[in-house]
Amino acid sequence: MQASAPLSELARTVGAGTPHAVYPVCDERHLVGLVAMSALSRMPPAEWELYQVDDLAVRTSARVPVDCELQEALRMLLALPAPQLLLVTTEDNELEGILTAADVLAAIDRRADAGSEVPNEIVEDVRQPEPAGG
Repeated sequence: MQASAPLSELARTVGAGTPHAVYPVCDERHLVGLVAMSALSRMPPAEWELYQVDDLAVRTSARVPVDCELQEALRMLLALPAPQLLLVTTEDNELEGILTAADVLAAIDRRADAGSEVPNEIVEDVRQPEPAGG
């Protein structure tokens, strides 16, 4: 989600029934932080045009490089408080996607179903692409 977008655009873009509780906030492609849908829900809809997504963004967020091994990413995810979400970024702090514990566990399950050992894949292989509106 672009930092300069009004909150009304956030509500329209990700809206009710979203799969995640938080979404990345970017200034162009550079990561700024996260915005929680719960923060949007606490603000009266009449005020959504008065504020930008950046106004609700939390600047601290767990990040992982695209070449991080899945087992390390899973360790990081399990150490996080809810919602467990890693932002996949480049060396230049550009957002590449998001990674959840469900993504990592699904990759491990796919390998187990195929009779392979625990994957030694990297985050880039299983991350979700940058969310719509980002």
